[in-house]
Amino acid sequence: MGGRQPLSARPPDGRPWPAAVDQTRAELDAYLATASRPDLWDLPTRCPPWTVRDVTRHLAATFQRFADMLEQTRAGDLSPPFARTELDAENLRAVEDFTGVPEERLAAEARRFLDHVGDGDELMAHQRGSIPVALQVLFGLHDVVLHHDDVAVASGTSYRPPEGVVALLVP
Repeated sequence: MGGRQPLSARPPDGRPWPAAVDQTRAELDAYLATASRPDLWDLPTRCPPWTVRDVTRHLAATFQRFADMLEQTRAGDLSPPFARTELDAENLRAVEDFTGVPEERLAAEARRFLDHVGDGDELMAHQRGSIPVALQVLFGLHDVVLHHDDVAVASGTSYRPPEGVVALLVP
């Protein structure tokens, strides 16, 4: 996914696009550096009852959904992936039904989504209705950063993203 690149500030126009794509890639690398440690896989996280591997399964399924929804939208279908009130149930179902190696699937699905975003203003399907691709990328960045801290507890640490990432997410 490439090396971590510092981001000192938001772009001059105040919009987080396209910096959010590069920062999401960098944060995925950081997350995977922690979550790929076999000694942590079965340990609890701040997302009970999920283990480190379960959180990685969740992120892989989330990025798969993002990529699938972008493809579906580009095929002309803006229908939501599930009802807006079903996010928690969908996340639990996706982790339960997950197959494959979580770390590999997360890297592949995130790449599949991020490699295909271009215009941040492009609309895509979402459970709350059509949203800009840039917002979906920010949702992904938020999930990776938040869950990095959730799994860091398994190693007895915590995670705080670089200030540039915080600057992208706070607004």
